[in-house]
Amino acid sequence: VMLGVITVDDVLDVEEEKGTMEFLQENFVAASVKENEHFLNAVKCSNQYETTIVPVTNEEKELVGVITVTDLLKALGNFSGANEIGGIIVMEMERSQFAISEISRIVESNDATILHLNTTVHPETGMLTVTLHLNKKEISAIVSSFERYEYDVIYYFGDEKFENEIHINYRHLM
Repeated sequence: VMLGVITVDDVLDVEEEKGTMEFLQENFVAASVKENEHFLNAVKCSNQYETTIVPVTNEEKELVGVITVTDLLKALGNFSGANEIGGIIVMEMERSQFAISEISRIVESNDATILHLNTTVHPETGMLTVTLHLNKKEISAIVSSFERYEYDVIYYFGDEKFENEIHINYRHLM
């Protein structure tokens, strides 16, 4: 049965005569996830207890294995679509403005698809940051559409096809 996690520093700081398991249990951190839980629970556990490993237990609370922070980072990268090719648009808005149906409609009206959508709340302002990962790298038309609908686009990454076409047409004219 897994009782908890303890740091090496806590073990080294214990005086030899007090070095019993009962005394050390005071320093145990009850950080673990069950083997059938979603990996985001392991991320939450790692953040909550500030550990570099997350123990995995079965229903009998026996240690099955551990998940390292490196493994969690790789899983988060795959989960967020970091390996997929496409443009990224980041917008900031009030929570009451957030309507996934409207955002999706704007993206789809520009012949694109949302691969991943993530939201975070700025702790000081309460503003919602919406990050869109799209299936197209040419996103200037989509950015323009969001701006036309008065969305506050604070960052985007992708190809700017319109800008290139303007320069090409200008060169042909000259």
